[in-house]
Amino acid sequence: LFPILFMAFNLHAQYAYQFDSNYFEYNYFSNYDKQKIIKNHIKEMTEINSEKKKTMSKKFEFDSSCKLSKLTICYWSSGKLHRQFIYSSIQSKRVPDYIMFNGKGKEIRKKVCIYNNDTLLTEQLEYKKGEMFSKILYKYDSSRVTESEYYKKNMNQPKEKWIYEYYPNHSKKSSTLFKYGKIKYVW
Repeated sequence: LFPILFMAFNLHAQYAYQFDSNYFEYNYFSNYDKQKIIKNHIKEMTEINSEKKKTMSKKFEFDSSCKLSKLTICYWSSGKLHRQFIYSSIQSKRVPDYIMFNGKGKEIRKKVCIYNNDTLLTEQLEYKKGEMFSKILYKYDSSRVTESEYYKKNMNQPKEKWIYEYYPNHSKKSSTLFKYGKIKYVW
């Protein structure tokens, strides 16, 4: 999971802008027939996978239209809870919020996503041990992300800033990554 989070931070603007909840749903329960979930009005489903001393359990909760609304994933090692992730606010085209707990039930990480009235992601806040750890701000023209800024805790200036330019036909013209105010990459 940590390489995935690292990749998401490095590609934060593209990741958030192109997020698809269907990918999130199928990534976690592709072995199940979605039509059976809808037909049988399943509200909750649990899956347990074990190998040797490690176990992973997943609890899926569905809303009234049988769409995934909450996912709880628990990792067990030698019979003891090691980590727990609770994903919520799972909606179409939205990055889900999550909370990570250690084996003792103490919150160690939390991510909250804030959207504007047009359902575009404007802020992504990450907390570590209850304190703000990082923040990503997004700016848009009518519907395309034009700029994103990544801040670490207590920083007034962004650590990374992405600028996106587009052609008149709306295809992407260029992406520029600034690191600590200096151009790092252009493509």
